[in-house]
Amino acid sequence: MRIAIVYAAHAKHKQSIQEVAKSFSRFFQSKGYFIDSIDCQNDRGKKLTGYQYIIVISHAVSFYGKEIVPSLREFLVESGELMGKRSCVILMRFFQLSVQKAYLALMKCVESYGIVLHYSQVVSSVKVIPSVADRVQRSLLRT
Repeated sequence: MRIAIVYAAHAKHKQSIQEVAKSFSRFFQSKGYFIDSIDCQNDRGKKLTGYQYIIVISHAVSFYGKEIVPSLREFLVESGELMGKRSCVILMRFFQLSVQKAYLALMKCVESYGIVLHYSQVVSSVKVIPSVADRVQRSLLRT
């Protein structure tokens, strides 16, 4: 199975988001999946049509979390046919108040392109990523 790990972050949180993406990548590669990590800001024009599963990782833009990183929305517009693709959404928590609004905004953004949300979670630390990745894999095996 081909999995795309798509991540979007502002400069301040880019390193943390990249660590999360690398952790997911290591986990799924060890299980025999084909993984591509895609940075929404640097990998413009990359098509997601050839992937069976998409993992989207992002964070809230502001303290109140009413919006997500704009480059994610711009990337999804240009990334080809996404209707019916299964996906997982991971929201990194950097601000305490912004979790629920940002979580809803991220899910709404992903679903607006016809992507089917298969799993979603809010994560506050890179340390919990292996257990989250294990849950994502178990949910993948059930379908």
